[in-house]
Parts: sequence; structure tokens; C-alpha cells
Amino acid sequence: MKKNLLQWLIRKWLKKYMRLYFTDNVHQFLKTSLFITVLLLMGGCAGGENKNAESEPIISKIPENAIPIKYHDGRIYFTCITDGVEGLYLFDTGADGLIFDSTFYSERPFDHKKIVQTMLPGVGTGGFQQTRAVYDTVNIDFSNLNLKTNIVPIVDLKIIAGDKIDGVIGASFFINSVLVINFEKEYIQVLDCISGVDISGFSKIPMKVEQNRTNIPISVEIDDEVRITGDIVLDTGSPGTINLTSDMASRHNLELIVKDKTKLYRKYGGISGESSGYVFYSNSFQISDLGLQDVIIEYSLDKSGSLANRKGDEIGLLGTGILDKYDVIIDFSNSNLYLKQNSNIKPIFEMSKLGFTFVDRRETLGGLIVTGFYAGSNAEASGLKIDDRIITINHKDVAKIDIENYNDFIGDNQAVALGIVRDQAEFDFSFNLEKFTSY
Repeated sequence: MKKNLLQWLIRKWLKKYMRLYFTDNVHQFLKTSLFITVLLLMGGCAGGENKNAESEPIISKIPENAIPIKYHDGRIYFTCITDGVEGLYLFDTGADGLIFDSTFYSERPFDHKKIVQTMLPGVGTGGFQQTRAVYDTVNIDFSNLNLKTNIVPIVDLKIIAGDKIDGVIGASFFINSVLVINFEKEYIQVLDCISGVDISGFSKIPMKVEQNRTNIPISVEIDDEVRITGDIVLDTGSPGTINLTSDMASRHNLELIVKDKTKLYRKYGGISGESSGYVFYSNSFQISDLGLQDVIIEYSLDKSGSLANRKGDEIGLLGTGILDKYDVIIDFSNSNLYLKQNSNIKPIFEMSKLGFTFVDRRETLGGLIVTGFYAGSNAEASGLKIDDRIITINHKDVAKIDIENYNDFIGDNQAVALGIVRDQAEFDFSFNLEKFTSY
């Protein structure tokens, strides 16, 4: 009764003072907003989450047993503690086990006794990469979960994903669990079984879980005549939409069939190094009874690595550029995926007009690092180069720019001026912005 009364009072206050707000009585509105916030805290009522960093936060309540996540740049991060050291880890269903970022590992007080050399596969054309690895017991704690592992590669992850990443946690730790991923409220739940989960309104998709890889059936309509059907890897570590393997592209002759496409080269495409492909609009994709139209996807040109030739019908990677438009339940125990559309379903895909790719290294390197180009772009023609460190954008220090807010970063500008550092010398580059098919 008390809670219902409190909620009624809140609705009354909101109705009255939202009206005041739109009649420019801002001062009174702000005072009342503070009072409402206090009521929310006292009553434990949950509001919706506001992802705009420039707005006042709205109280959002997640389930009691849920793990808060940070969904940033198409990647899912959560905080966990490894051997007493706190870090921000990427959750990657396309990875196996635990991986430490090399900068994070070297700067933290880890005290592992045995470090060995190992080989690690991944996206990119460099094949297996030699790297160091912890060969010792590592304890992992987050939320109420306690895990252990004993082989942990140490890899330069920040060059791929930026400064936020301290490590990667793969799906192998949850292979007997049910994962509930909510992109809107930003949380994950790790549950023992599906019986306690509300699956009403969800579409059920069968999964194949083999060697810690999770595949689901998908159909991608390239154009009115070409459709590619097969199993695709569920990859929460990929911020893209659908990335088809070079083998599938070759089998279906996409180089000739897809006329309107843009080549994209990345020096740091994944753990195995450089990666390239063509980005283009496909007609649609279909997973069970769910699908989207006019989807920007990519087909790989890699001749080795995870996106190169494969045997069988595994057609590529399905990333968070698709998954974040749904509430997601991954039932590893029973090999089922459940999807239900969320409010991210529209707008679907935006067009990039930069002409280059970058990672945010402002914390460790003092700038944004150029990592790739769209072939023939104005950015590439301007003289900008891969590994250039961008320190100003339109004469504004990048430290003062909200990189996550596209409007603050580029906005409606038709051109951009970049101040960069290359080999300890500073240069300026300017070029007109142009639209490229990018997710």
C-alpha cells in the first residue's frame, strides 16, 4: 500500500511539474525534480535508464542477482576481480577462457610464478600469434560467482578495442549456465536453469555448442537472387553486424554480385592482426521468425584467421550490431537462444562519414589512434596514416570531446580538421566528410 501511494504521488508531481517545465518555470521544476529523486530513492522505485552522458541520470533498478555491464562501442564490459586486482573485462562468446591485456597486466600487482610462451588464434591474417601466458592458477570473482583457470594469454587488447579493455572473459566459463543479457538496462544475469526465466514473447532458436563455439542458423539475403544460409558464430566480442567469411564470399561470387560496396582495411582487425573486407547493404537477414531489412554487413577478404576459409556451412560472425536490438537469453544447458525485439530496433543503422577507423587511447597514449581506412576516402587521400595519434578535432582537444556522443564528435559538420602526432612531430589534416556504409 505504501509503495502504491508513493508511486501515485510521483506520477502527480511529474504530471504537474512537467507542465511547469514546458512553460519555462525551470527553477521550480528543478527543485521538484530533486524532491522526486529523493522519493525514488526512499521508495526503491525504478525509472528507465538514460544513456545520454550529458543528462541527469535516471534511477534504474536491475534484478537483484544481475551483474551491471557497460555497453560501450558495441562491446559488453563488466567489472571483475582476478587474483585481487579489479579490471574491466569484455564478455566475448567468440573467445575461450580468460585473456589479460598486456598493459593492464604489466601495470598491476600480479604475482604469478610461471609465465610461458603460447600460440593464440583470432580474427586477422597473421594466423596464430605467439604471446606470453600465465601458467598458474588464476581466481576470478565477479558478483557472486567464483571461477578458476590456469592458462591465461597476455595480449595487447587495447590496440584493438581501446583503453577501456583490461581483459576478455569467454563463454567457456558459462557453458552450463543460462545468460540473460539486457542491452537497454545494461545488465547480465548468470542463472542455473531456464525454468525461472520469463521467456514470453521471445523467439526460440536452436544452437550448436561445440568446442566452446556457439552457432545458430541464419539466412542472409544479399540481393533479390542470392541468399546465403548456414550456421553463424554468436560473437558478443564483435561490434559489427554480420561478417561473412572469405570462403562464403568466394562460394557465392560476391565480388561480382555486390556492385555498391566499399573496401575497409584495418591494421588491428583482431588478435591475429590486420583484416580487410567489403562493406555493403544487404537486402535482409532472417533468424527464425526475426529479421531486419537493409542491413549493412561485411564480407571478409582474409586468407587466414577466423574470417578466412572454413569447412562446412559456418558462414561468419554475428556481432552486437545485430544482437543489441534484442533482449537476449543464451541457454547453454539446453542449446537454445531466445531473442525478443527491444527499443533499439529503430533507428537501425547509421552511416559513417569519417572515412577512417580509430580506437580511443586518450588515457594511455593521449589521443585517438587511426587503425584503418575506407579505400578511396577523403581521409585516406588527405595524407592521414594508420597509427597517427589524433590530439585535436576541429581545433578542440580530444580530451574535451565526448567520443561516445557522435553529435559532439562530428555533428552536422561537412568537413573536419585533425591535429595529429606522427613520429613526435605534429601535423594538421583537413578533408570533407562523406558518407560510407558503416555500422
